Amino acid sequence: MKKKLLLFAFAFASGFLTHALVFPDFLANGFTDVSKIVIPQPSPEQKQTDPLITQITFDGKKFSRHTIRVSFSRYLEIINTNPKQQMWLISNLPELTTERGYGESEAIKAQFNEKGTFVVQDKNNPSERLVITVK
Repeated sequence: MKKKLLLFAFAFASGFLTHALVFPDFLANGFTDVSKIVIPQPSPEQKQTDPLITQITFDGKKFSRHTIRVSFSRYLEIINTNPKQQMWLISNLPELTTERGYGESEAIKAQFNEKGTFVVQDKNNPSERLVITVK
């Protein structure tokens, strides 16, 4: 039993040292230094012109903006800010049509996987519209 244990310890040590000779950074750092990996970050201008999620608020009477441009595969979130009135929306994009009233702070979110122009209207006031252009 002692011979097997010594043989195993010798094999393990020789394998470790062989690996250390082939990959010398392993002994120096243990692992790759991830602090030197650079992940490119979008510039502030790029973040403003092409955000991942565009947020629009609805106060019960009007949208915070009436026209927006959204990039393909980005998201739109419409948030109800009215504590007394529910948000009911209809749209030519089914994901933005509400099946129920959304209360204060509730939001509907959709990802745009097709290009085109989409319109969202308030069911209670159809003249209040949000026009979305997906580029």
